[in-house]
Amino acid sequence: MIWASGLDKGCTYFNKAWLDFSGKPLASLLGNGWAADVHPDDVAHCLQTYYTAFEMRECFDVEYRLLRHDGEYRWLIDTAIPYFSNDGIFQGFIGSCIDITPRKVLETRLSLAAAAIDFLDDGVMITGPDRVISWVNPAFTKITGYLLDEVKGRKPKILSSGKHNSEFYVHMYDKLAAGERWQGEIWNRKKNDEIYQEWLSINVVKDETGCIVNYVGIFSDITKQKAKEEHSRYLSTHDPLTGLANRYLMEQTLDFAILSSKRTRKGIAVLFIDLDGFKWINDTFGHLIGDDLLKDVANAITSSIRESDLAARQGGDEFIIILENLSSLDDAMDVAKKISRPIHLKIDHSAFVTFSIGICYYDGIGETNANALIEQADTVMYHIKQSGKNSIGTTKAAI
Repeated sequence: MIWASGLDKGCTYFNKAWLDFSGKPLASLLGNGWAADVHPDDVAHCLQTYYTAFEMRECFDVEYRLLRHDGEYRWLIDTAIPYFSNDGIFQGFIGSCIDITPRKVLETRLSLAAAAIDFLDDGVMITGPDRVISWVNPAFTKITGYLLDEVKGRKPKILSSGKHNSEFYVHMYDKLAAGERWQGEIWNRKKNDEIYQEWLSINVVKDETGCIVNYVGIFSDITKQKAKEEHSRYLSTHDPLTGLANRYLMEQTLDFAILSSKRTRKGIAVLFIDLDGFKWINDTFGHLIGDDLLKDVANAITSSIRESDLAARQGGDEFIIILENLSSLDDAMDVAKKISRPIHLKIDHSAFVTFSIGICYYDGIGETNANALIEQADTVMYHIKQSGKNSIGTTKAAI
């Protein structure tokens, strides 16, 4: 379940998994609408954690109960990070939620459910107060590859991946020594040296006098889940066919490019590209060949621009490129000339597409916005199409 928020602290995005969980339309969740589903006992703590982290621009995680579409409250761990533009400007938060209801139930019943631990999918490790391992469950062996006899009498350091510095563990052990629970994401290493990501919760067990007698670690391998979350984030900002930025990411990038241009007085350019002859190829050879051609075009575009530039697929056979830190319009023309070489079909070299390119150049002086620059570049491109195609036209931003 993935969400994103903007500068006003209100949520601007929820993925399909969240919508399926809540059973509600996106419009009802935007802003702070989602908070209506938080359990009344948790909402104040949940929002306060978020608002505090928002002001500090810091990562956070918070547990709360959220109403599911079937009327049941489920415990979630909500982990979020601030995200910034390429030039370091804070944009909001991106977060992901994991349903931890089974783990919460386990933590509260651990003392009464020792026999059931053998059947858990989560790995369980028990140590003494000296942090020496005394017992692990079968799921621990399934996840890490280590048998009980191989880890008994040793410390959890045997699993260390080397990805965390000493301060990470000092913070963990200080919290445990104080009798508090520690939980979070951690990278560990399996017996076969494979490094994996896990969600780990370490609980403190005390005797009647309040002395610590055991630490109980409960963990699950979340490597695949995190990969899926990362893929979902990628799809929310990229065109699935070509891998280029989608319109949303392009407009966000252009907005910040304009702000940067105003501050540095370095020019930016929007290149609006329309392919000449693509419709004929698509109709003649079929959509699969047309899709392959679009991928080839995307590769040709990205190989012609810098890593700091952005290429986006506007839709169909239209592409937009954002160039930053330019000295003059000539810089944009040089890039357009590189891009404008014909792209031939691999299965029929006689069939090819050319480029009609409209360029709008902005020097950082005066007021403009992303839509205005795109529309002006589009207009120039349209005139190129009307006057013979396969050419480059330019204009300076109308202020």
